[in-house]
Amino acid sequence: MKSRLFYVVSPIAAAVLAWSLHYVAATADARASAASTRSGEAQAAPERGPIPVIEASDWTWMILPSGAVRVLCKGSVVLESSHVYWGPKWAWTNPSQVEYRPTSGGGATLSARIEKLKTDLAAVYRPLAPNVLEMEYRLKSAEAMPEAIGGGLQWSTKLKSTVLGGAAPPAKILPGATGWTWEPAPGFPIALKVAPSAAKVYAENGVRVFFMSDRVEPGEKTYRMTLTLPEGATRTPTPAERYAPATPETWFPGAVAWDASPVDLRFLNADDRPAGRRGFIKADGDRLVRGDGSPVRFWGGNIAAYTLFETPPELAKAQAKRMAQLGYNLMRIHHHDSPWVSPNVFGTKPKTTRRLDPVSLEKIDWWIKCLKDEGIYVWMDLHVGRAFLDDDGLTEGQSEVNAAKRLAAGFSYYNTDVQRLMREFQKQYLDHVNPHTGLAYKDDPAVAAVLITNENDLGNHFGHMFLPNQKRPYHNALFTRDSQAFAAEHGLSADKVGQTWVPGPSKIYLNAVEHRFNELFLGDVRRGGFRGLIATTNYWGDSPLWNLPSLSDGDVIDVHSYGKAEALDADPRYEANFIPWIGAAQLAGKPLTVTEWNVPYPAEDRFTAPLYVAAASALQGWDAPMIYNYSQEVLPRPKKPSTWSTYADPALTGMMPAAALLYRKGHVAPAAKSYHLALSPEQLYGRRLSPETSATIRTLVEQSRLTIGLPETRELPWLKPAPAPEGAIVLDDPDRDMIPEGQSFVKSDTGQVTRDWKRGVQVIDSPKSQAASGWIGGEAVATADASFAIETRKAVVALTSVDDEPLAKSRFILITAMARATADPKKRAAYVSEPVVGTVVLRTEATDLELLALAADGRIAARSRPEPVDGGLRIKLPVAGGTHWYVLKSRAPSP
Repeated sequence: MKSRLFYVVSPIAAAVLAWSLHYVAATADARASAASTRSGEAQAAPERGPIPVIEASDWTWMILPSGAVRVLCKGSVVLESSHVYWGPKWAWTNPSQVEYRPTSGGGATLSARIEKLKTDLAAVYRPLAPNVLEMEYRLKSAEAMPEAIGGGLQWSTKLKSTVLGGAAPPAKILPGATGWTWEPAPGFPIALKVAPSAAKVYAENGVRVFFMSDRVEPGEKTYRMTLTLPEGATRTPTPAERYAPATPETWFPGAVAWDASPVDLRFLNADDRPAGRRGFIKADGDRLVRGDGSPVRFWGGNIAAYTLFETPPELAKAQAKRMAQLGYNLMRIHHHDSPWVSPNVFGTKPKTTRRLDPVSLEKIDWWIKCLKDEGIYVWMDLHVGRAFLDDDGLTEGQSEVNAAKRLAAGFSYYNTDVQRLMREFQKQYLDHVNPHTGLAYKDDPAVAAVLITNENDLGNHFGHMFLPNQKRPYHNALFTRDSQAFAAEHGLSADKVGQTWVPGPSKIYLNAVEHRFNELFLGDVRRGGFRGLIATTNYWGDSPLWNLPSLSDGDVIDVHSYGKAEALDADPRYEANFIPWIGAAQLAGKPLTVTEWNVPYPAEDRFTAPLYVAAASALQGWDAPMIYNYSQEVLPRPKKPSTWSTYADPALTGMMPAAALLYRKGHVAPAAKSYHLALSPEQLYGRRLSPETSATIRTLVEQSRLTIGLPETRELPWLKPAPAPEGAIVLDDPDRDMIPEGQSFVKSDTGQVTRDWKRGVQVIDSPKSQAASGWIGGEAVATADASFAIETRKAVVALTSVDDEPLAKSRFILITAMARATADPKKRAAYVSEPVVGTVVLRTEATDLELLALAADGRIAARSRPEPVDGGLRIKLPVAGGTHWYVLKSRAPSP
């Protein structure tokens, strides 16, 4: 559950609420640690790992369109600036009306308005040398604001960066507020000098340089900052500079129809129509199977919030059909209980959350029926964002729960009253009989899985909530009694067990608490008669692997992982993009589901993500990737792009048919080799082990199958680790670089998937799917049966067999060509999408293939004959009458 752009009576308030909740969780350990330090509690000093050999030329810098300055070492970000300003009472004020203009020689100008401070900002960036950047900031304030906090630049130092050994020293503040110095790696100093002196310079998540502090005075101030990087550093182009200038007024408007699919893949669901007809989904070792034992793979999405409750019935039915056409066979029902959604499952402005609203249930019932009819299974969350109301009868620690926005997160593990209300809800929900199917949710085999509680863990996010300095005396007393009893029972230090922000015994204890909760809730669901899969909560939000033991209580391990732009450029030796964060949760002997993944709008290259996820999932054998979201909006025609609704986004939804075929039909083969990372208790509980800190995880997950082995843990007798998979190579070193020295690409051991991070290019080369993705413009990309000569600088071009024959023999091939998509400046549609220009040559034995250009609704927009070449066909993109999807199809029926 990420922060969302919400559409409610007060959309801004709802968005702020959700963002704040996510922020509170995501920064919990850091803030608890800082608070504990201020209270005088001992902190474990981080141990610095090995630093790779760093050359002077490894240092680069760039100026982003936001005006931020980014410094990289070996391609990994180690320092980045951002604008930070606050009005009175810490009211955050983002710079608005931002205008950024690059200038010759690598400089730039920036202008912006800081509204709550009544201040205009004008900045000039001038490179003085390859490693020196001068920044002149002029701030003009219209009036005095004596209560304002002020602000300036945040310089975030990435002390935990792997390229810096995982524990770089902090920056040093220069006297007189004149700047700071930092030596992130021995012999490579960085310095920022400010003239005249800034209003304030202090350490906070790096260093903050304030130009205004504690008040704003009318008038104009100018500051000159000089950033000096290590000798040999050079400027590198930003991703924005590498793209051709965007001309959205000439791009395709509305290429993806919000109510239709350009391709019809409903045949993929033929054996499961209606969903569940072959029995309940269950776990069989580390794979999912139907009730009859046949294996199943799910390519899924989420429908959430207003999509659930405000979509007209006839439109829900049509959208379920469209989902199947796009290749989906699983949808998660999410944010059914969240208070920012109105109506939600409790109705509109309910007085209690102990009663389910019949009208809202009817909406969910109808969605389930429509999805089931299309062969689409359902994943149901039992608890997401429920906010307890006064009439709910919550008495234990009520004031403390109310002060935490009335949410269950964290409290649910200690507060038996919170547990009582959650258990009551899940019974009501699962016992509800759907009149359209005649089955209670618990008895419907179309309900593939349920999740007990969403994004709710103690190990990394909410374990700090009950420390003495958190001012929750009722829950602190529960926590203290429980943690001390655990320490006494197992002969551990009570102090260390209670230090939940520190690796070590506290993480063992928190797993025990989560297991106790899981036993209670899993037992209720099973005794209630549900026979499908159960997940406890999620591996999410940069969690270390110490969260995994209690997650193993469920039938599956579920993951949330979100990517950013330029994921294909990430060097796995030093940096984890969002793919290793999925692979890190693949426990031996357990299926892996991913109820949330996305590289959300406005990331320009999000079009590379669907095939990337599909290929990695097929290689690793992950069982159910689900994009967040198909939609969380009311579903009439969208008017503008959305961060968290993808159903009309050409860059994401437009790639789904190719990705679904690749994954569900197994076009990318499973890895030939298997590795098993067997962890010791000290490795699992005693250090912050994650893809961020583990080279083994980062460098293996795109090469060979990776499973994680949990250790037997004396204090957790219920933890029954699975053995290493048969034939797996067992590793015990989480810090091993598994990529050959000097190599700048990672390649699957099957040879079918290659990602070159220096070029930012991924190539898929299997008999039935072949694709070129990333910075392919001007590159010559060749696969076994095709060659790609693309002019568009960044794009994806994929050839996908629809008839399940190898491409060289296939008589039905989908061609997908996708690039950037952004808001339509003419407001004809929510999105316009960039044409992909170039040539594809396919070597094929078929001699009668016709080229069909597909319209947004799947109709044939134009027919043509591809140009014959020696042993194949040449296709020039874009084809007249088409946009992003084409079909090569035999004019004669298949023999």
